[in-house]
Amino acid sequence: MRGQIEDVSTRRLVRVIWWECAAANLGGALPLLILGWTYVRRFHPRPTPIPLFWIGIAMTAVLFLPMWATTRLLLRVVLRRATGFLHEDRPPNADERRRTTLLPLVISTLPGPWWLLATGLGVGIVEALHAAPSASAVVVGMIGILLGGVVSCTLTYLVAENTLRPLFALVLGAGESWSGQGRGIRGRLIAYWLAGSGAYFLGIALIIVAFPARLARATALVCCAIGALIGFTMAILSGESITRPLNKVREAMRRVESGDLGAVVDVDDLGDVGFLQSGFNKMVAGLSERDLLRDVFGRHVGREVAQRLLQSGESLVASEVDASVLFVDIVGSTSLAAERPPTAVVEVLNAFFAAVVSAVAAEGGFVNQFQGDGALCLFGAPNELDDHAGCALRAALALRRAIVRLGDTYPGFDAAIGVSCGRVVAGNVGTADRHDYTAIGDPVNEASRLCDEAKKRDSRVVASGATIGGSSGAWMCSGEVALRGRPRPSLIYEPAP
Repeated sequence: MRGQIEDVSTRRLVRVIWWECAAANLGGALPLLILGWTYVRRFHPRPTPIPLFWIGIAMTAVLFLPMWATTRLLLRVVLRRATGFLHEDRPPNADERRRTTLLPLVISTLPGPWWLLATGLGVGIVEALHAAPSASAVVVGMIGILLGGVVSCTLTYLVAENTLRPLFALVLGAGESWSGQGRGIRGRLIAYWLAGSGAYFLGIALIIVAFPARLARATALVCCAIGALIGFTMAILSGESITRPLNKVREAMRRVESGDLGAVVDVDDLGDVGFLQSGFNKMVAGLSERDLLRDVFGRHVGREVAQRLLQSGESLVASEVDASVLFVDIVGSTSLAAERPPTAVVEVLNAFFAAVVSAVAAEGGFVNQFQGDGALCLFGAPNELDDHAGCALRAALALRRAIVRLGDTYPGFDAAIGVSCGRVVAGNVGTADRHDYTAIGDPVNEASRLCDEAKKRDSRVVASGATIGGSSGAWMCSGEVALRGRPRPSLIYEPAP
């Protein structure tokens, strides 16, 4: 919060909006002066020594200067009431949030009383000097001044809203969400058109109806040119107020597309664009949460299982498949824990499990479970493999080499590996509320018993005859052994020297 507050200075906001308010009101007054000058040049119902144009200039200056001074004072007041949290280094409360979102509307009304005063003063001067050829001309002049005020107030709203965006980003971001309750894009553009070009179109229509033809033509042409200029200016400003935040959203979307789920945009718009900004941030937060859940889920059940579940959207129903099973277990785990402090044991186990994951994943296998100081690995489930037995055997040899290297790093460390293959039932096992993906069958039990046998042999790796099949290759037959819990002796193989 502190970093954001330092980017927003109340004093700077007052100064910038004060000057912008002055420019907006001059933007409404100057077209009236130009129209008045055109009117005086063309008005010849009777010669008059009255300097109407210079009277208009003097009246504008007399009203503009005090308006400018009081506007600065009022700006300080309304901003101070809305932004007390800036000076107290705290999030805004609900009242400050509401006041801040209303600031553009409040600021745009500050020049309004002065334009009403200008309307009354102008009509009074014209009537006192009998300078108008008809009552309709007086009415047109009065409406013209009022329309100038509408244009000025609208311009003031537009520039104030744009300048206050950093402040909006603070208060709109402080709420749980932003529902886009401000002005919609369509309504905003219509209002700007009506206050810009629309006001001058109305002025042109009144001039044509109320003024004599010789006077109406020149005045209407000037009014048309001014309306086009003001309308174009307002279109540029209102378009910029929409495209600038949209460009930020588009840039953030590119970042998300490239994988950066930390991309967020400031919610600094009071209308539909703000709703879009808030919705984008919610979407990114949801994607980030889903990515985190996927990562955690993948770490617990295995990335292969997680990927299958996410792609199918269904649970993995247990089914019978041909697969190979690799079981690896640390030799002398009890002495390992007794001879090392707990932190050192954890370090050894993490290095060991990292080696298991690396060797198994390199051959397309799946580390199904970490069981204390051992691991159960599957080849051919959940993802099918054309040669699951060959993959398991290659993984066993690669893992054995990694274990030897770990023994050099951690003296006394060793592990044994058993490999078996056959028909297993693989899938989710458990209840409706909680289940795990695993494999059940004789090859799983045989791999565990072969691992126990491997602990008695120097090679530390033993594979079943069914796993070796017809291509012994780098493996040699070690005869038959009676494995614990099995009714018949098993033909086993060990890596060739």
